[in-house]
Amino acid sequence: MTLPARSSPSEPARFRAAFWMSIPIIAFVTLRKVTASEDTTGLIAALVLLGVYLLLLTTQRAITKSLPAYFQFYMLVQFTIVLALGLLHPYEDTWAVLYIPLAFQLFHELSRRAALAWSASFALSVLLVMIYTTGWISGLGFGLFYIASGIFFVAYDYQYAQIEDARNRSQDLLGDLQSANQELEQSARQAEELAAAREREQIARQLHDSVSQIIFSITLDAQSARLLLDKDPQRVPSLLDRLQEQTSRALAQMRELISQWRSSS
Repeated sequence: MTLPARSSPSEPARFRAAFWMSIPIIAFVTLRKVTASEDTTGLIAALVLLGVYLLLLTTQRAITKSLPAYFQFYMLVQFTIVLALGLLHPYEDTWAVLYIPLAFQLFHELSRRAALAWSASFALSVLLVMIYTTGWISGLGFGLFYIASGIFFVAYDYQYAQIEDARNRSQDLLGDLQSANQELEQSARQAEELAAAREREQIARQLHDSVSQIIFSITLDAQSARLLLDKDPQRVPSLLDRLQEQTSRALAQMRELISQWRSSS
């Protein structure tokens, strides 16, 4: 018996949730850029970069499905955009949270080792840019804060993903076991029906053999009684008694075999 292979969904619910969580993050960074920008040129550049970031984020899944190699290029472009946003406005640090949606995508698309390597580069860039724009003390403080926040959210999402995968595997296994149990029950019913049919066939054969033998004996005794009726009438009553006994025995065996037949049906 072959169990059906489990099919994984093309876009898990946890990835859709991570995507929608990135929308308020982008909105928050955009609002902070608008309020923190002192020159129109810098604001326009920041808004353009955020627009490209959002466009790439919304189209990544569709392009990666048809072109898997695109993801590495996509991640490099997004990394550059976030880095540019960090350097665009000194002392404005909310740009670092844009790495969080990218980290969600990393752990969804790549192996754990590759995702950790990319995440380490994100963390290093946050520290370096923060130190460069705000100084050592402030840079380390803000950088470590954003890194810890990112680790918390990504670790939570990763653990949730593991739990969801385990739950899906358990549900699939339960479905496979239920299907196997149904097949076993059907096979057991078929085996019981086959055994009952064989038993009925055996009873029918016994009925035929035993009754046929008794009837044959009755026929011989009846012929003998008919011959002795003229030659030796004194022996006829004993033959008749014997005939009656054989007839009773035949009826008893027939009743017993018929009763066994009905109980096996």
